[in-house]
Amino acid sequence: MRALRAFFRKHPLVQLLALNMLTGFGLSAMVVGAMTMFDAGGFRTMTLGHGQWPVIVLLWFFVGLTFASVQMGMAVMSLIDEGTPGGGKRVRVTDAKPVRVTVTANGR
Repeated sequence: MRALRAFFRKHPLVQLLALNMLTGFGLSAMVVGAMTMFDAGGFRTMTLGHGQWPVIVLLWFFVGLTFASVQMGMAVMSLIDEGTPGGGKRVRVTDAKPVRVTVTANGR
């Protein structure tokens, strides 16, 4: 356990990935659990009634993969780089002039 903590302290982006992955798969477990518990669209009847529990595992995995990707994207987009100045105004180019370009065919 001590080595795992040291690894995460050394690599903060891996820690960010692991935390968001756990969050995404936890949310997926809640969504798939709610679908099963409330029998949304007859899901529980179709899967558990006929011994098709691998369907639930696959649904949990792929929904978890989607939620984890969304969580990771939101976390990366919200990272703040302290070293670069943010914001500012666009510099408008006012002295640009149009240039005529002639195009010729290659004999085709």
